[in-house]
Amino acid sequence: MSKPLKDLEKQQSCKSAKRKRSNSDSENEDEDENSTWMNNVVDRYKGRPHIDIFVKICQARFCSEYSVILESQLPQKINKETTFKLDGSLGYIRKRTRTSPAVIKYPRFSSENSPEKYYQSILQLYLPYRYDEQFKPPQFQTYENFFTCGTVKFEGDNELSSVREIVVKNMSDFVKDGHDLDRELNEKGPNEDAWCELCPEAEVNRRECIDEGKVTSVIEEDLSIPDLNNEKSSSSVGTNLLSVSLTKMKLFQG
Repeated sequence: MSKPLKDLEKQQSCKSAKRKRSNSDSENEDEDENSTWMNNVVDRYKGRPHIDIFVKICQARFCSEYSVILESQLPQKINKETTFKLDGSLGYIRKRTRTSPAVIKYPRFSSENSPEKYYQSILQLYLPYRYDEQFKPPQFQTYENFFTCGTVKFEGDNELSSVREIVVKNMSDFVKDGHDLDRELNEKGPNEDAWCELCPEAEVNRRECIDEGKVTSVIEEDLSIPDLNNEKSSSSVGTNLLSVSLTKMKLFQG
């Protein structure tokens, strides 16, 4: 015996409502996830809060000492000493306090064979900035020239600081002796497949952490270097990549 038309319409209405709720929840989850990964590490670094502890922080230290957290992961009571809201709706970051600082992994270039790529990469990583023009002002023709002769003045400072001294000081916290690195690079050459080797492992690790209900500390981002995006040489394959993973501090060559 068939059901009355009224009962069938009611049943169909309930099914439609459930589908809408399910789709809505799925869309919200996707938006939450996309908002975390669509913006890269450079965007977040530029959008760091305008407070004292972030004025002189370089991008390498920012990536090493802070992790991105979803808005849905925020506790009801936020610790304002370790958790910070980024400008421009870029989300939140949290100071790594329960773990050691993350290692930064990035392509390395020879200062002799690719001087402009070398100086551009170290300026972007180790010179504090908020705008792209600040790691090579227009009055300087090359990145090397700015590194060698440039000076900057930070907010709250009365005197100019040498770009070279700032970069060398920050760089010393993240890399071993530069001569050893250059020698190793010249002997072995750049590892152009390094990012391909890194990504699968990092992604698997991230998903396993999520499945186990843990907060992952792996960040995979694009490090965009605008002036080099149109170059087609093989050495530029890995130029725009930077990643962070939770292991002891070491340098990754690419």
